[in-house]
Amino acid sequence: MRSSQAGLHRQEEAVRTASIEHATTGNRLAERLEWNGLRYTRIWSQHAPTRGRAGGGFDMPAEAIMRLARSATSIHIRLRGHPAESLTLKPGVVWPLQQLQRGLPFDQTLHGVDVTPPIARVTWHGPSHLVERMWNKGIAQHKKGATLHDVRLYLAAGNPGGLHLVAGHHCEFGSADEAAPVEVWLGEAP
Repeated sequence: MRSSQAGLHRQEEAVRTASIEHATTGNRLAERLEWNGLRYTRIWSQHAPTRGRAGGGFDMPAEAIMRLARSATSIHIRLRGHPAESLTLKPGVVWPLQQLQRGLPFDQTLHGVDVTPPIARVTWHGPSHLVERMWNKGIAQHKKGATLHDVRLYLAAGNPGGLHLVAGHHCEFGSADEAAPVEVWLGEAP
């Protein structure tokens, strides 16, 4: 219990000390976030809230995400304006980053299998109700559009309360019927 309380305290402290800056990445302006000793670059956000669930998309081209994933050591997923509602890749877990390096969504393992609830729990650090949003079932049935170039970042297939990020189609985190201001960040050493 003490270690989980200490982890929450560290996460709350990191949220208070986070700073956001803008930097040019290629031809686009990228948002950067200093958090937990890493420099994060935002790769996904809800660009057009008025479009509802279809308002999310990549903040940079697939090639730039693939390059950034090569030097990244972390993925941070959060709801804009609610930094405590967030998940971070556990230290030492690299398969989601390896998927991004290959130009693939991180909604299946390197072996092409579903992110089961036990896999989600050993992969992501954050509140349990958010970790539960990361599992999927039957992802292999969704081969069409299964690359970053095809605009898919994450699809929690079979999990109606899961994370669904398909540019121009889905930007949901917790309800398949409601849009969410999801942000995905890749972190690297400063």
